[in-house]
Amino acid sequence: MKRLIGVALIAAAMMLVVGCGEKSEEQSVTEKAVEGVKDMADKAGEMAKDAADKVGEMVKDDAEKTDEMAKAAVEEEKEAASAAMEWPKEKMDEYLGKMDEQLNGFTDKFGDLKAKAEGLTGDTKTRFDEEFAALTEKKDEASSAFAALKDSTSETWAAAKEKFDTVMAELVELYENTMAGFQE
Repeated sequence: MKRLIGVALIAAAMMLVVGCGEKSEEQSVTEKAVEGVKDMADKAGEMAKDAADKVGEMVKDDAEKTDEMAKAAVEEEKEAASAAMEWPKEKMDEYLGKMDEQLNGFTDKFGDLKAKAEGLTGDTKTRFDEEFAALTEKKDEASSAFAALKDSTSETWAAAKEKFDTVMAELVELYENTMAGFQE
């Protein structure tokens, strides 16, 4: 019996040793797996960082290219707008000639209007004098705008022409309204 108990104790000790050995092996495998996972996570992190850096560089490059393209497009638009606004010298001279004739034509029209108003009296004469004064003032404004247009450069032509055209349209409308108010 002593032998049996001794064998049982030896067997139990061996089982304990073998069992402990298996746990050590399992712990070792687990530790290795954890280390492997940590290594993989570190590598994945590095790869993600590298990818993010590359994407960042690509985005920066694309942003710089887009900025360059936008600046070039703006410059092209400025040039196109400038070219569209520039009138050839011949067209400018032709326009100035026509507008000079039209503006000078108002001198004759004003003379005719004054002649028609000679017979007016009282309130009608007062109203005519007021409207004629406004008409004369508008003609003077148109003459000033025309002088500015003649003195303009190709860069300032469009703005000067726009101002003159506006004043001239106002003069024509005022003249027509004045004439309509004093028809015989």
